[in-house]
Amino acid sequence: MAAQDEVRRALAAIDRDARARILATLARRFGDLDLAEDMTQEALAQALVTWPQTGVPESPEA
Repeated sequence: MAAQDEVRRALAAIDRDARARILATLARRFGDLDLAEDMTQEALAQALVTWPQTGVPESPEA
């Protein structure tokens, strides 16, 4: 459970500005804001599953 707590803290530490940059980059890349929002949420959900097993990366935002 400690790993899950560490992952949640890492995801919470990705501030609003970073999330906005990620979303803007994806929207610009794919030309679809709805798709970019879905991709961002899917990536965060996948991190909740993967990172407890593999560890939180040095740069979670990346």
